[in-house]
Amino acid sequence: RKPRRSRSSTSGTASDELQEVDLRDKADGHHNGIDMDSKTDLPEKAEDSNQASPRGLEGEGSEGHHGSGEGATFSRSDLPRILALICVCLLSVCFWAVFEQQGSTIALFSESDVNRNVTIGGRPLFVIPTEYVQSINPIFILILTPFVNTLWRKQSKKGQEPKPLTKMSIGCFLLGLGYGFLVFGELLLPSSKTDQHSKISIFWLVCCLGLGTLGELYLSPVGLSFVSAVAPSYMTSLSVGFWMLSSFGGNMLAGHIGALYPYTGHTKFFMICSAIALANSLVFGLMSRPLGRMLVVK
Repeated sequence: RKPRRSRSSTSGTASDELQEVDLRDKADGHHNGIDMDSKTDLPEKAEDSNQASPRGLEGEGSEGHHGSGEGATFSRSDLPRILALICVCLLSVCFWAVFEQQGSTIALFSESDVNRNVTIGGRPLFVIPTEYVQSINPIFILILTPFVNTLWRKQSKKGQEPKPLTKMSIGCFLLGLGYGFLVFGELLLPSSKTDQHSKISIFWLVCCLGLGTLGELYLSPVGLSFVSAVAPSYMTSLSVGFWMLSSFGGNMLAGHIGALYPYTGHTKFFMICSAIALANSLVFGLMSRPLGRMLVVK
């Protein structure tokens, strides 16, 4: 017979194995740089850190909150800036009212009163479709944008870059000058021909659209950036939306101006469009200094 092990011996063996496991765990803990005997202190340290971290975040958040101006509310000191931004947006309505004639009256004019025949050596090759006239504006945007950016960069290095409101005034002037080209082209037509049968060269139309696109580059992106930068921090999104609303108002006004096209001669109609844009440019130029003083961030 084999001798039976007593319960005491088996329990002793189990306790020895548990002690060996505990020693190995402690050895691993010391190897990893952790004191296993002091593991009861970890929850207290974690609780201390959890209690301390909200205070630290709150302190940093309050400093950043006041420093960045987020969460600010309306104050009377912001009222001049808000009124100035509204004036800038309202002035841009007249620009869009004239500029958006490209999609209505200019399209009708190019279809019936512009010579779109392409000839080489007196031989007609093809006729430019009326739909292609609407592509002149985006083509000029792609061509002129790098040159305009380069010009502004050079002016900025010399300290001669115009202020945003001055750029917007230049944009309105260029738009008015473009319609002046159409007026000049109409005046060059023989007086013996009636408006029904006379057609001007597409050259004058391209000049009009090219100058109008250049004016758009001086007003549209500059105005959007200017409004978003100058507006109070708590109403930046609202000011950008109001700038977009000015484009909506310009499109509505463009429809009312375009309603005069069938009842006036082409020359008079383009004179009206040119006069509106030039007058808007003058108003922008005269209002640039007072509006600039109102828009100063105190």
